[in-house]
Amino acid sequence: MRREVFSRSRLDSVTDWEARAKRAGYRVSALAKHCGVSERHLQRVLRLKFGKSPRAWLAERCLARAAASLQQTMLVKEVAAEAGFKSPAHFTRKFTRQYGISPSAFRLANAA
Repeated sequence: MRREVFSRSRLDSVTDWEARAKRAGYRVSALAKHCGVSERHLQRVLRLKFGKSPRAWLAERCLARAAASLQQTMLVKEVAAEAGFKSPAHFTRKFTRQYGISPSAFRLANAA
């Protein structure tokens, strides 16, 4: 029955999730609005599609994009701002939790 919810959704044909996440600023409410569905429906669809809550999936995508930016030797504070974090310290905590290494150390280890 859970699959039926997804197969009848207007989101079943969406393939550009990454681009939509970026346009929504990695915010659940903005992504739901952009997709024309409720936050609850978006939650059901993303859990089925990606096995994660929208918030967790968006955070993962945001940090993956930040990691790519760090590989291009951008400053940590610039990457934090670009990713939508109000504080480089908050970005550093989230990044370290996700990757097990600080953004600065990641940048040094992966500089092009």
